[in-house]
Amino acid sequence: MKKQRLFGIDVCRALAAYAVVLLHSGDKTWAPLGFWASQINSWFNFAVPFFLAASFYFMVPKLPIGFSGKFWKQRFERLLIPYAIWAGIYLCLKAVMFLLSKQPEKLQELFQDPLAIFFFGATSIQLYYLPMLLAGTLGLILICDPLAKRNIGISTLAILSILSIGLYELLFSTGNTFHLGPNIAFESLVKLIAPQGNNNPLLRIILVNIAWIIRCLPYMLWAMLLTKITSQKESIVKNNSFGIAALGLFGLVSALGTSFMPNALHEVLSGYLILIFGIYISNYLTANQLVDNLGLCSFGIYLMHPVFMQILEVVVRKVFPSILTEVSVISKLTFSLPCFLITWLAVAMLMRNKLVAKYMFGN
Repeated sequence: MKKQRLFGIDVCRALAAYAVVLLHSGDKTWAPLGFWASQINSWFNFAVPFFLAASFYFMVPKLPIGFSGKFWKQRFERLLIPYAIWAGIYLCLKAVMFLLSKQPEKLQELFQDPLAIFFFGATSIQLYYLPMLLAGTLGLILICDPLAKRNIGISTLAILSILSIGLYELLFSTGNTFHLGPNIAFESLVKLIAPQGNNNPLLRIILVNIAWIIRCLPYMLWAMLLTKITSQKESIVKNNSFGIAALGLFGLVSALGTSFMPNALHEVLSGYLILIFGIYISNYLTANQLVDNLGLCSFGIYLMHPVFMQILEVVVRKVFPSILTEVSVISKLTFSLPCFLITWLAVAMLMRNKLVAKYMFGN
C-alpha cells in the first residue's frame, strides 16, 4: 500500500540537511573547538542517523523485494550515479586546489588510495553515506526479506531490534566500525588475525561493507518494528503524547548523550526520535511549496555543501580571520547559515533540469 505523503518528514529532512552543514562548519582541524560549539554538535549529530532511519522506513513497506531488477535499477540511479558524479567533481576540485596552492604532496596523497576514492567516498567527507546506504540495502534484502515473508510479530521484531543494537555496540566499542580517513573497518580484528589484511583490496571492501551492514541493521529492524506498530495501531501517530514524548526524549538523549547510554543506542535513538516526531507533525501539516522544495533539495544540499563551504572558508580567512581563532557558536553560524542558503539556492536552480536532477541528485 502506498504511504501517504508525510510533510513533517520533509521538515525534518531540511533540519537534517542544515545539521550536516552546521557540523561541517568547523572542527578541530580548523581551530580549537569551543565548549558551546561542542554542545551544539551534540544536539545536531542526529543528521546521518535520521537520514538512515528515514531511508529504511520508506523501504521497509516494499518488502519482500528480493532481487527485483526494477528496485535495484532505482537504487543504482538514486545512489551510485550521483556518487560517481560527485566523487569525480570533488576529486577534480581538490586536484585543482592543490595545484593552485602549490601543494604537490597533498595532490600525491589524494591519489594514493584509489580504492577509497572508488568505493568509500574518500574525495569528500559526506560521500561515504551513499555506498553505505547501498550496502545497507543489500543487508535489507538478505536479512529482512525473509523476516517479512514470515510476517513475524511485534515482540519478535522488538527482540531482534535490541539484539541488533547490541551487535552494533560491540562493533563500536571494539573499534571495528568503519573509520573515515584511513577508510577501513574491523581494524582491531584485522590487526589481531591478519595484520596486513587491509592491504588486500577485496578483503578491505568486504570488511567495510560488512561493517556498514551491521551499522544499518538496527535501522532496518527498527523501521520494520515502527511500521508494524503504526500499521496495527494507526491512531498512535495522531496522539499528542506520541509526538511530545518523541521530542522530549530527543532533547534528553541529546543533552545527556553517551554519558548514560551506549554509543550505538544513542545514535539510532536520535535518528528515530526525529523521524517519529516528523511522522507526528505530518498530521498537522498540509502541502507547502517551501517545505516541499526543501525536502526535495535536502539530498542535494547534503552532497553539494562542501563546495560552498570551501569558498566561504577562503573568503572568511581573508576578510574576518579573527573568527577562525576558535570554532565557536558564532563561527559555526557564520559558515553554516550562508552556506546552507546558497547551497539550497544552487540545488533548487540545478534541479530545474530533469537530467541534472536525476543523475546528480538522484531525483
